[in-house]
Amino acid sequence: MLPARIRDGFIDALADTGNVTAAARTLGINRMTAYGWRGDPDFAQRWDLALDIARQGIRERVVETACAMGVGSWNPVRDPVTDEIVLDDDFEPVLRFETGHVDARVLMKMMRSEDGGGATVQVNNHVHAGPPAAPRLVTPAVDTEFEEIIDVDA
Repeated sequence: MLPARIRDGFIDALADTGNVTAAARTLGINRMTAYGWRGDPDFAQRWDLALDIARQGIRERVVETACAMGVGSWNPVRDPVTDEIVLDDDFEPVLRFETGHVDARVLMKMMRSEDGGGATVQVNNHVHAGPPAAPRLVTPAVDTEFEEIIDVDA
């Protein structure tokens, strides 16, 4: 069994990178060794916490990048049923950072360069490329059973 300091080092590296392979590589161990350690409930809990920390760091960097690019804004959250602004415990509006027209490739490149290619980022990007598609015209089927021929000249 490897020393506890190596397990602790793996958890620290996992919190930094969010990537099991990269974290294992920094310590010179096989990633399957790290996955084997997940059998210990305490270690599994620390693993999950480290991934949460890494994801939060990635989210913060995405927000910082969007702010630097000038494409994001903090908007109040609205209740989907009443359309009223949602308030927190201090009666302050709950805000959500929203971006639009962000080229996801830029954000992905930034993440890869900072994390050595190990981070996974989901970017919800709304692209408005043009007007919505026009409805397709449908020709109604003719019911031949009740079709009558009408003589217009009669």
